[in-house]
Amino acid sequence: MTDTLSRTVSSSRDAPERVQEIDAVRGFALFGILVVNAQLISGAYFLGHTDVSGVSTDWVVTGLVDVVAEMKFYLLFSFVFGYSVALQLRLPVPAGSSFTARYARRLLALFVLGACHALFLFSGDILTAYAVLGFALYFVRGLPPRTLVRIGAVTLVLFCAFLTAVGVFAIVSLPYTAVDANAVTAAFADTSSLYRGSAADALHARAATLGAAAGGNIVFAPHIFAAMVFGLAAGKTRLLQRGTHRPDRLRRVALYGLLIGVPGSVFMTACGNGPLGREWLYLGKAMGSVTAPALTASYVCLLLLLWRTGRFERIRVALAAAGRMSLTNYLAQSLVLTMVFTGYGLGLYGRVHVAVLMPGCAGLYGVQVWVSARVMSRYGHGPVERLVHRVAAARR
Repeated sequence: MTDTLSRTVSSSRDAPERVQEIDAVRGFALFGILVVNAQLISGAYFLGHTDVSGVSTDWVVTGLVDVVAEMKFYLLFSFVFGYSVALQLRLPVPAGSSFTARYARRLLALFVLGACHALFLFSGDILTAYAVLGFALYFVRGLPPRTLVRIGAVTLVLFCAFLTAVGVFAIVSLPYTAVDANAVTAAFADTSSLYRGSAADALHARAATLGAAAGGNIVFAPHIFAAMVFGLAAGKTRLLQRGTHRPDRLRRVALYGLLIGVPGSVFMTACGNGPLGREWLYLGKAMGSVTAPALTASYVCLLLLLWRTGRFERIRVALAAAGRMSLTNYLAQSLVLTMVFTGYGLGLYGRVHVAVLMPGCAGLYGVQVWVSARVMSRYGHGPVERLVHRVAAARR
């Protein structure tokens, strides 16, 4: 089964090659996306962040998830997005079509899917941002890797400088205000009652947060775009293909990434969910934005080191299958969680704590990996991926 799946994942009907490492990294990133999004869809995040009574299990688990996953996995997806664009640029274009037309239709399909996802399942959707920034990536697609790296670095530095300036201004100018536990509890109760109500109530509650979610995507667009540009540069140099990376270099990057990324993530978490006041939030985000790419790079290098050994071959193949249908899996995660926690289904919003939610996420992810392996061995595409491919290949 593993050999058959490996051959299936490594091939494609519409590509001369599949980079199994990229598919596997994308499959790994699905779990990080899941544990972050699940807290928001379920309301468990607010149980952890609005507990002002002191240290609790929710507070600890939420903080650990913030340190390990917050900001890291959407950057990983963004990097892989850019890498995949580099692979698409090497594909032969069918007669009567063009790369530009196919690419534009693919991004438009992604935007529509993301808009529907944001309205009906999860307002924190990232697909619309990827679609818009994908058009920006199109205009730098022909630049050499060194130039792309410079663009990504400058974008990242300017973004982090902006957040730092905002953070310093907030600390200096905003007066310290203690958290009003009663107001927090009342606001959370109102939100919970909507999500636990009818499907129309849940839709109304989600629609009310679309503006804030879109604003967040706009603010962090440079962060996402920088990761995409780095991914495009890496794809042009085939950085992650098997045989192109040296173990000593991977170990060095992984070590430095941990040394830089972990302290930055801890500081960010302390600002947003720790002893520092809420006026430190933006400075914490700035530090997290600077150091998250280092920790993300460390994750990738550690995975590549593990996959060099035969003991982890089955895991790599299974993750690659999940990564091949990552769009389907991403939307399915939101669908399942929405059915469990909102008025669409069981209405358990705000009733499941983070410590209980995390094992549930692990179970859901395990099922997705298992299903993905079987879908890939039989069909070679996920259902949503097939739909997007058909839209991209359509001709007038």
